[in-house]
Amino acid sequence: GAPTTISSGLNGPVAVVLDASGDLFVASALGNTVTEYPSPYTGAPKATISNGVNDPVALALDASGDLFVANDQANTVTEYEAPYTGTPTTISGGVSRPTAIVLSH
Repeated sequence: GAPTTISSGLNGPVAVVLDASGDLFVASALGNTVTEYPSPYTGAPKATISNGVNDPVALALDASGDLFVANDQANTVTEYEAPYTGTPTTISGGVSRPTAIVLSH
């Protein structure tokens, strides 16, 4: 089929990840947000995460569905539990300009 273009809610998209249900998460570095889009990605965003997000450059999901965001300028990695609306856990000790996240299952 024809490609789907997502532009609503994005400002400088730099990273994407899919969860187990097919929802797409997009990190927007210029907007300091991570936006969640439900499949088939043609409607409005399901959620926008901004609490604790600062220049997000990488995303990862663990087996539990927790979302990890590498925040380059903040020198942190933030962890969000689904449904991603609560206060994140911030990892900052020893973190300097993180640019990738790898989780082992």
